Amino acid sequence: IVPGTTRTAITEALPGYLDKVAPTLPMGEVVEPYELANFVSFALSDEAPHLTGTLLKVDAGRVVA
Repeated sequence: IVPGTTRTAITEALPGYLDKVAPTLPMGEVVEPYELANFVSFALSDEAPHLTGTLLKVDAGRVVA
């Protein structure tokens, strides 16, 4: 799983960083930790038995921009 810009203690500590980055993302917001946790939970669950051998990006659309 390849996370994009995520709200963390480190990114929160950088004055204005998240406010500058968020508008540059197609979805207009950074990834929240719970969103990554939900995705990891799904990827490891029985709901995704054939999910294997790939890089999964959770990046608020950064790659398509």
